[in-house]
Amino acid sequence: MNRKERIGQLEEQLRARGAQFMVGDDFDEEMRESFLEHVLQFENAERKPLREWLGEQTTDLHELLERLALLGIAVECCDHLSDDELLARLTERLDDQVALLPGTVLHMELIDDADHETWLTYYASDEDRARWKEEFPDEVLPPKRKPQYVRNMPEPFRGDRGEA
Repeated sequence: MNRKERIGQLEEQLRARGAQFMVGDDFDEEMRESFLEHVLQFENAERKPLREWLGEQTTDLHELLERLALLGIAVECCDHLSDDELLARLTERLDDQVALLPGTVLHMELIDDADHETWLTYYASDEDRARWKEEFPDEVLPPKRKPQYVRNMPEPFRGDRGEA
């Protein structure tokens, strides 16, 4: 089977599953095939609540961050939260159904999608802020600030995952 046929087969399998995907126009055939294989792998992956992947529950923030990193989960956009606020937000997310894939990192951002002000204030680059202003010229950009609680986060593990 050539690459074009394989891409067609992957797209067909994904559509049959009801998966929605968008492949960039700038993808060559090799990139397209690799992307579609990854999407299919994600679609077929086991999903279970984050607390089940973690196993034993902890109430210590630093231990929880380490255990998430060992599962390959990067906790991001959280330096605007105090330790207590961060622990509470992470605890709220323990029932989230997640799929963990070997060799990949799951990025867990702790900003709601609708919380543009926090993102623009603490995490958006100057380029992101400029694009935002172009797209929403009537919106006032909040002043850019450094997050209050800068943490040295553990590096997420990228290898094969077993049960934690």
